[in-house]
Amino acid sequence: MSRSSSNTTRNLLAASTMRRGLGWATATSAKALDRLGMRTVWTQRQRRRWVSLASTVLIALVYAAFHREVVASLGDARWLSGFTLAACLGVLVMIGMRRRIPVLPLGNVGTWTQVHIYTGLFAALVYVTHVPVLVGDGWLEGTLSVAFLATSLSGFYGLYASRTVPRRISRVGEEIRFDQYGWHRSQLHDAATRVISELGDGDAARIVKRIFDDKVQPYLARPLCLSQRLYPTPRIRQKLLADLNHQRRYLDEASALAVDQMMGLVRRRDQVDFQYALQWRLRIWVAAHATLSIVLVVLATVHVVIAIGITG
Repeated sequence: MSRSSSNTTRNLLAASTMRRGLGWATATSAKALDRLGMRTVWTQRQRRRWVSLASTVLIALVYAAFHREVVASLGDARWLSGFTLAACLGVLVMIGMRRRIPVLPLGNVGTWTQVHIYTGLFAALVYVTHVPVLVGDGWLEGTLSVAFLATSLSGFYGLYASRTVPRRISRVGEEIRFDQYGWHRSQLHDAATRVISELGDGDAARIVKRIFDDKVQPYLARPLCLSQRLYPTPRIRQKLLADLNHQRRYLDEASALAVDQMMGLVRRRDQVDFQYALQWRLRIWVAAHATLSIVLVVLATVHVVIAIGITG
């Protein structure tokens, strides 16, 4: 009987070991596949980026050769650079058209975005060869130059922001939809109000309620000011947390727990405001870049018509 029981125990242990081994192998395989998939996606992005960069460099070299040939033959290279810039503007405008017509089979937005980025870089190089000075002299040429430079700078900022903002948002928790920020703020304010309502009537509780009325409630109820949207800093949150932590040491356990909960809500509100500021700046940039692009296209069209009219 004991031998049979011993065999049964060994079989159970062997089966358990086998299950753990299979579980470990399955988990390891899943992780390996996930890493392989991420690596494949990253490799595809790198390949697309290098192909786009190489294509841009090749086109720039071809343009430089044509430009040098025109200058060597005593031709007017401004026509070459001018029409090249006009063609670049046409390509740059197409990304906006592609986003507004998502149902047509015009390629994915990621490809168009890459085309937009590297066409913009190429256009900036062509602009340097087109103008004798960075900003033109006449009112039309000067306005057109300022519009081109402003659009280019906003494009470079957008390229930087699109690469950095998602990572900065992911560092402060789960991303929040832009249209839900008001709801999240009201939820944090209501949660703090519930914490205060659950306190008793002792001296420590009255101190906590006074702190809430004087400091925490205004912080949770206020909208995010313009300066914090443009340049979000943790200064206000740090000062408020320091004040709360200073008061906490003089409270009883229940009141200190309420202060801890309010400190957590203050930190979460700061994270929500930080995400809101980053996404708000991206939306403002999109609107500003689109407006500058429209102004640039209109001025460039007028410039081309006048130039053709004068020479024709």
